[in-house]
Amino acid sequence: MVEGVGGGQVEYVKRLPFFPLISVMKIQRVKYAIDFSLVNQESKKYRVLFIKLEPKVISGKKGSKEWTRKMRKNGFKEDKTSLLATKTRRIDLRVSEKKLLEQMKSKTRYNIGLAERRGIKAQVISGEKLDKKLIDDFYKVFKENSKRIKILTYPRGWFEKLVESFGKNCFMVMACDGGCFNNRKSERVLSRVFPQKHLQGAPFWGFPNPRHPLNSPYLVGVALFLVAGDTVYYSHNGTTDEGRKNFGSNLMVWEGVREAKRRKLKWFDFGGVYDSRYKNTKNWKGFSRFKQGFGGEEVTYLGSFVKWLPFLRK
Repeated sequence: MVEGVGGGQVEYVKRLPFFPLISVMKIQRVKYAIDFSLVNQESKKYRVLFIKLEPKVISGKKGSKEWTRKMRKNGFKEDKTSLLATKTRRIDLRVSEKKLLEQMKSKTRYNIGLAERRGIKAQVISGEKLDKKLIDDFYKVFKENSKRIKILTYPRGWFEKLVESFGKNCFMVMACDGGCFNNRKSERVLSRVFPQKHLQGAPFWGFPNPRHPLNSPYLVGVALFLVAGDTVYYSHNGTTDEGRKNFGSNLMVWEGVREAKRRKLKWFDFGGVYDSRYKNTKNWKGFSRFKQGFGGEEVTYLGSFVKWLPFLRK
């Protein structure tokens, strides 16, 4: 269930499966002042066990102290775990591609070029053009990668609904070693997607891949990006062993940045990095270093807050 909390923002309420008279509530990524009296009313209405509040308010910035004061006044306390990322890295897209490359660490720039020299190609596909076959391809790579790093993932149907709900406000980058888009209609002319200066020494789509058995091209990496307002979020991704060996992730992120610039977005958000305040992010250190290589700035939000048994309070 979805209810308004003021300022055009919403809260999400879910009834517990084995205790249908009890619910839980989460209010996430809110930037503007919320009506705490309305939140309290809704918590009584749905007999909420706890409220999880994770505002998109940058720590130390204007208004952050007032947010903290109001949350504490209304019974919210800092929680030890978070549902969403409480710290992230973002890139300002309002500069040139040349400047974006200059802001990267030299190793990251080198790996992007190395992926291209090794024949890795990255194709951007807008959300409204993602059919079931492409989602199947995405999910196969994503699921195998999730097994490798031992994390739970959503079922395939969840991604299909996510893509359907975002439509053109999402896009996917798929990296291939060879011509895996050979029999599909690309959404751009090849020369626009892969300028000649990036293709020196690398085969075009559809050419055989001499480095693999039977010269068969295949998918080596996938990345899904979600657009909200002036920001694109690096959402879900995965690579095969071949993709990791040939730095497919570096190339996919770079193509995601370029697509965001084409869409005239303001920010590229990496969707979360390690935050020493929360133990549940301790396994994020590795990919946080990967994201750091692209430059940008780290942004720390106020954090995750919780209020227990609000329906029993006056």
